[in-house]
Amino acid sequence: MAVRFVKTEILSSNDGLSHGESKTLETEEVLAAKRGGSGKTLFEQLEEHKARQQEAYDANTRLIFAPPQSLDNEDVAFFEAEATRRREAARERDRNELNAFAVERSHYNAERAPEAKPVVRRKPETTDAPAIKLRRKRPGT
Repeated sequence: MAVRFVKTEILSSNDGLSHGESKTLETEEVLAAKRGGSGKTLFEQLEEHKARQQEAYDANTRLIFAPPQSLDNEDVAFFEAEATRRREAARERDRNELNAFAVERSHYNAERAPEAKPVVRRKPETTDAPAIKLRRKRPGT
């Protein structure tokens, strides 16, 4: 807010010592100030300006120290969808890595042992003798 002072009177003196006479000016600047002026004193204008600044400061302070706003249903749905998308992306990445590992492993095994024969395991022959468990003696007993 710009406070403009407009010269409305000129003091004059006949003898050079006292300034008892004043002449009122009626210029365009004075008339514009009277039309657009609020008619308030400087103190009132400054108090009004100070009140507006304090109100703006208080509004800003309320915004800074306000508690966080809660999430609405749209926000919750968005965050859940985003979490689901991330989980799916992680699963897909894991699947791709496992498939790539299996392919590399099969290539490695194929190059490493081309003549490898499958191992055949035989079943142990059963006997009618009872199973005897032998215990080893501990040293020092």
